[in-house]
Formats: sequence, C-alpha cells, structure tokens
Amino acid sequence: MVHYGLKRHKNTFYQFSEVLIRIFLLLLFVELERWPPFVRKIQPEELWLYRNPMTESYVPAHLLWTFVTFVPLSAIVISFLMTKNTVDLTISSLVVSLAMPLNGVITDIIKLAVGRPRPDFAYRCWPDSGGLAPVEAFKEGTEELHCSGSQAMIMEGRKSFPSGHSSFSFCSWGFVFFYVSGSNNAIGLFI
Repeated sequence: MVHYGLKRHKNTFYQFSEVLIRIFLLLLFVELERWPPFVRKIQPEELWLYRNPMTESYVPAHLLWTFVTFVPLSAIVISFLMTKNTVDLTISSLVVSLAMPLNGVITDIIKLAVGRPRPDFAYRCWPDSGGLAPVEAFKEGTEELHCSGSQAMIMEGRKSFPSGHSSFSFCSWGFVFFYVSGSNNAIGLFI
C-alpha cells in the first residue's frame, strides 16, 4: 500500500519538475531576446556586405510561430485520435515542449555571442541617408560605430547568425519528420 503512494509521489514530482524546466527555458528565451549582442567592429571596407535594402520577411513572425507551434501539435493530435495511445501523446508532447524552448535558448546564446550584423544593417544604422555611412561614422581612434537609427533596430540588426526562423523551422519540422517516420501508424497518418 505504501509502495503505491511513494510511486505516485515520485511521478507527481517528476511531472512538476518537467513543467518547471520548460517554464524556465521559455522565460530564459524571452529574457535572452532582450539582451544586447556582442558588438562586432565593422570596418569601412566591409560595409558593402551590410548594404542590402531592408525588405519584409518572406515568412512573417506571426506565420512562423503559427507553423512551428501547430504543425507538431497537429501531428501529435492526429496520431492520438487514430491510436488513442496516451503514452505516445505524453512522450511526444514532452519532447516537442522541451525541444522548442531549448532550441530558442541555444539559438539566442549563439546570436548574442557572435553578434554578426544582418545584411541590411547599414539601412538600420543610417535610415535617413538610405544606408550610406556619413564621414564621421568611422572616426579614427574610436571603436564605436556612430549610428543615427533606432537603438532597438540597431541591436536587432546585430543578431543575424544563426537564423531564428531557420532553427525553429528545422526543430519543428525535424520533430514532425522523426515522429511520423518512427510512428507505427505513419502510413495511416497521411494517406
């Protein structure tokens, strides 16, 4: 009798710790999004690399978050509706809910450490002049680049590598690929 109570207590503690890990990773990801990246010195000779015009993203952020959230969840729910396997539902939910925030944290840490400017950085730095650097932007003896644009846009412009869109898409679609290919009912899922 006592044995069952201890097992239930361990299972509750395990579930609680799993939820706490995911909440911690999610909060860490949100916090890291606000941190300033490493400020890499840009030489005047390499400015041409960062003078691509600013364009809208091919996949807007709201669409990205919709895809990377609902595609894995849809695969899990469809599989559950077909098999009624609660163990598979629990395990796959735990995997995807750990993979996504962990991917975000790792991607943000690399972005902050590398500090690589985006291809449109000059347009973020000097929006009034159409991405053309003024003469005083590269003063001798100063390490700092004198930008006239919004500080938030400039800091976001220093977070190019690795691509967050690519890493979240790879994590989400990679999960779906392995989940469907490893599932016993993979053929029935999409036929």
